[in-house]
Amino acid sequence: MNPLAALSVGVSALGWCLLHFVWQAVVIGTAYALLRILLPRGNPRYLAAMLALIAMAACPIATGVHELSLAEASAEWVGVTVAVAPSATAISQSAAATPTWQSLLGALLPWLVLAWAAGAGLLAARVYRQWRGLRRMLAAAEQLPEWQSRARQFADRLGLRRMVPVLASVRVATPTLVGWVKPAVVLPLAVLARMPPAQIDLVLAHELAHLKRLDHIANLFQVALETLFFYHPAVHWISREARNERELCCDALALRVTGGERRDFVAALAGLEEFRAGHARLALAA
Repeated sequence: MNPLAALSVGVSALGWCLLHFVWQAVVIGTAYALLRILLPRGNPRYLAAMLALIAMAACPIATGVHELSLAEASAEWVGVTVAVAPSATAISQSAAATPTWQSLLGALLPWLVLAWAAGAGLLAARVYRQWRGLRRMLAAAEQLPEWQSRARQFADRLGLRRMVPVLASVRVATPTLVGWVKPAVVLPLAVLARMPPAQIDLVLAHELAHLKRLDHIANLFQVALETLFFYHPAVHWISREARNERELCCDALALRVTGGERRDFVAALAGLEEFRAGHARLALAA
């Protein structure tokens, strides 16, 4: 197969993957919606949402393998047809020339793939800009030695062996776990000045709980899936559900590690929301 024909086959297979994903994601989303009713909030729903996202990621791969195998079988059939009698070849060509909905849709696949590539490329560029912004923010953040020792205690209770830097920055509006290879906890300076130490302990343990659960890796997978399949609302809905349930899991883990009171955590979350509402532009930029 020459390079041009290989490119055409690849574009066609990718186009069919994108089209089939429309109904595949609907089926997976419906199954998750029914399962969600039966499962309690927290880790069960989170695991169900992540399994649904993994199934969504696997569907295009399976479809692509199937389409490529069909293309290979079709190429072999065409090779055999060339050696058949001219009359039979003419009949097969006449049948192939008959327009069908598959052939008409297949003619639109290159344009569909082009539109998808443009949308995914724009979103990937936005993710890259956000990543660069986070890297600059980490470079300008300040060390917090007084809270580093507290983080070490919570990390030991969580079973974390790596040292997690605790930093402060004026460029974030909410405590955040930043980074995938070398993650760090970044706390807003204004929150440190306004929040009682007991509440800061809960917030710090919450961010370390994300690291214990490898949520930063799961979130990277979600970002990639949302970028590639930006056109399907089921992907965004299930991904949002996973993030919400993930926060509940980390809340429970932080309370268990610190031995804090639930009312203190509620007060801490209320204070963070009040601060974020008062700094809407900064929160949006973050």
